[in-house]
Amino acid sequence: MSFILNLIGNLKPICINVNNSPIQTIGDLKKYVEEIYGISKEEQKISTYSGKYFKNEDKLITSIGPNHDFQISNLSVSILGGKGGFGSMLRAQGGKMSSKKTTNVESCRDLQGRRLKTINDATKLVDYLNKESERKRKRKEDIDKKIEEGLNIQTKKRHRFDDMEYFENHDKIMENIKGAVSQAYSKGNKKEKGKEKEKEKNEIKSLGLW
Repeated sequence: MSFILNLIGNLKPICINVNNSPIQTIGDLKKYVEEIYGISKEEQKISTYSGKYFKNEDKLITSIGPNHDFQISNLSVSILGGKGGFGSMLRAQGGKMSSKKTTNVESCRDLQGRRLKTINDATKLVDYLNKESERKRKRKEDIDKKIEEGLNIQTKKRHRFDDMEYFENHDKIMENIKGAVSQAYSKGNKKEKGKEKEKEKNEIKSLGLW
């Protein structure tokens, strides 16, 4: 009969022949592991493959059972725990994560294994193709409307002013203005000439020639 102990890490398992070995109890096995690997026997915990822990006084041959040829067990080591509170931290973080519910489910799949994003894209493509004729009709209507508006644009009319009475009055007024200006200009010249003649007479008198 054999008692097989799986060690921690990359250490090779220990196989003990219960019939010929001096190691007969779980306590003896822990002491043997301590001597070889330096693991304190107080920190060692040996359990069955299903997770049941052995006591130090349990015998190896008894643990194997009458109907089996070997017993597989596992070695675990006790480690110092923390100050606690880690569970409450996880619960608090889980609450925050659950409050942020996502609405993007396109990466999910339906019962046929098809991705929802692929289905949605295909649906949008079908809708686009179905509305293509409507878009073409609307585009044609817009073009026809612009053409019609361009043809209906009226050119600006030129208005001609044909009031003959206005033109006659305008010409008379312009003639009167020109005559008045000419008359005023001629009077100014006569006055200047008179002044010049008067000045010449005075000069002759002053010279005693008159």
